Amino acid sequence: DEEFEVFAVAKIASEANLIAAINITRNTFDIFAQIANELAVPKPLHIKDCTIGKVRDGLPEGKLRTELTRVTKLHWFQYLAGFSNTIKHRQLISHQPSQKYEEGTGEYLGGGAQVAAFKYHSREFKSYWVKEVLEGTVEMHNEIVILGITLNEHCLTPALP
Repeated sequence: DEEFEVFAVAKIASEANLIAAINITRNTFDIFAQIANELAVPKPLHIKDCTIGKVRDGLPEGKLRTELTRVTKLHWFQYLAGFSNTIKHRQLISHQPSQKYEEGTGEYLGGGAQVAAFKYHSREFKSYWVKEVLEGTVEMHNEIVILGITLNEHCLTPALP
């Protein structure tokens, strides 16, 4: 009973931390969109219509638009967006004891909690280990930093006459 209780608490903490990490990272892109909209879009969008995709499309050609296009096409960006919209309606994280082995070689690949496969709009996302999703989330956090640097450069570069 005591071990079960410890596992139950760890399971809840793991789920909460994963969901928080994903949502904070995904929401940071929304905040970035608001900032880029005000600083870099020639005709800023109304606040209700300000999404990362609409800001990207409203930017003039240049490095900032290119970087934003690149990032929004990344698998982990799309995964985080789909996850954060799907998790509101359905449980995706499983903490059933599980192990994974390489097909063909039988090499042990790991064990632990998994995020279930899911579909968001027309895109299907495969199942991942929680650790893999956290690593993808960190990758996207690093992309926000790159976008911030690119936005700074955009704002500090004088406009050509």
